[in-house]
Amino acid sequence: MRIGFAGRPWFRRVVFGWVGALVLAGSPAVARADCLNEAIESCNADFSSLSDRLTGIRGWCYIIRWSWCEAFDPEP
Repeated sequence: MRIGFAGRPWFRRVVFGWVGALVLAGSPAVARADCLNEAIESCNADFSSLSDRLTGIRGWCYIIRWSWCEAFDPEP
């Protein structure tokens, strides 16, 4: 069952284009880079890159820890 335009290729391009634009707009600036670097280092220490399955988990770890750091650590 299709819901509206959700299955149309042009609509998917529009949605993914907006998602891409929002990701670029929210990319880390110089002031927030320390938080991102700490998140990456801690995730790399917790999850090795020896398994393909752990690569996906590590990616989610980056996202979760960086957003946690951004949400609860005050900016300088």
